[in-house]
Amino acid sequence: MAAPSETLPSPALAGARAWIVTDGKAGDENQCVGIAETLGLSYEIRRVPANGPFGWTAPWGPIDPRQGP
Repeated sequence: MAAPSETLPSPALAGARAWIVTDGKAGDENQCVGIAETLGLSYEIRRVPANGPFGWTAPWGPIDPRQGP
């Protein structure tokens, strides 16, 4: 496995923030965190559980209104 290369954040993204919205699965979350860090973004992780019928229709259906911003 090759060593990770050192990357510099894009000046266009300087000071940008990102939300990482997941259902809490570690694999999904880790990949998103890696991308945010590579891009030099400050980020906030938001875990949104998929409950009941909203989970059945994910990712195409609406979110549970109780989970909205």
